[in-house]
Amino acid sequence: MLVAALLKLWWRIRGLRQQKGSPHQLLLVAEFGEKGGTRTYLFSLIPFLQQQGYHITLLVSGNGIDATMAAWLTQQGVPLLHAPFDFWCVQWHTIPKGLHRRHLLRYQIKELHYWCDLISTHRFGSLLFSVGYPEQYLYSFLLPLPITYVLHTATQQPLDGIKYRVVQYGLRKQQQIITVSHAAQQQLWQHWCKGQPHNGIHAVYNSYTPIPLSPAVGKAKPLMVLTIGSLEPYKNPQFFIAVAQQVMAQLPDVQFVWAGDGSLMNSSTQAVAGNKGIRFIGNVDDVVHWYQQATVYFQPSLLESHGIAVVGAMCHALPCVVANHGGLPESVLHQKTGYVVPVQDTAAAVAALLQLLQQPALCMQMGMAGQQRYQQLFTPMQWQAAMQLLIPHV
Repeated sequence: MLVAALLKLWWRIRGLRQQKGSPHQLLLVAEFGEKGGTRTYLFSLIPFLQQQGYHITLLVSGNGIDATMAAWLTQQGVPLLHAPFDFWCVQWHTIPKGLHRRHLLRYQIKELHYWCDLISTHRFGSLLFSVGYPEQYLYSFLLPLPITYVLHTATQQPLDGIKYRVVQYGLRKQQQIITVSHAAQQQLWQHWCKGQPHNGIHAVYNSYTPIPLSPAVGKAKPLMVLTIGSLEPYKNPQFFIAVAQQVMAQLPDVQFVWAGDGSLMNSSTQAVAGNKGIRFIGNVDDVVHWYQQATVYFQPSLLESHGIAVVGAMCHALPCVVANHGGLPESVLHQKTGYVVPVQDTAAAVAALLQLLQQPALCMQMGMAGQQRYQQLFTPMQWQAAMQLLIPHV
């Protein structure tokens, strides 16, 4: 049965090679939630693709999209396709372990048939994936049309043998992968190319779109340390709390604010119950307000491919204290635009924050240097210029 299914799929893929899709028709498959960097990225990606001459269709699965995103897509003139099944969510716990490999093969065959149906019906000339989880949709690299795969997170482990061969086949056929930092690019070389650099894997920094600000008026701001991000283990909220408590032991008037929601919201708020100086405020709509109120930005993540919230802080002239991991040291220059501290080093993080909080002149100097670095590397104009080299006008 599996042999027959594979042969049928092979003939379908071969048939697609002879069918010329429209170069202007692009199918976009994007993962995003109601908040977060992948959603922000989409607000830049779709107008850019339209400027490049593409007619975009967005594929939606699972629970669909929220009303705000639906209204924006309508305004942009982007039609939606709804997948008849949530084909990228496999409930592995319901499948006996001995059948995982056989079931995975059937699952991938089903997924590839679905891509073939979409391409044949709508005559798509190219596919673009914007994903937050490594290894999603990789079997699409077998399809005979241009594919761009934008990966927003870092890889942590090598591919299995089949996926490795699929990715190498796709890269040889001019498919391309875009990462959001050089650190993430190097991790892909290590985990997906067995340590060998590949010119089909590119690094393009995320951008942050500034909002015109009114000059601050009134009394001086209280000292505040800001963190923005989902409340998940890899963002390291427990470390944030430990650092905040030690800083406040020396500077009792400092406020520590974490904007963002997630699975650790309840445990985090309970851990600081009764401490009015440490607040977890959940998701916020007006992020710029919090950047304006902050004195220093703090990103203690255990994993971070780039960190768009750090780039936003630099745009707003905040000095940053970040963990020495992933793409964070590519954004923040140690002792110039802030401090890069070892991961999980409480003493180093406390010392860096105290240095900035207790020296307003140094704080302002590093914040302005960070803003200059933002203007050099992370503006929408620079992102668009880099993307134009990889996704040319049609």
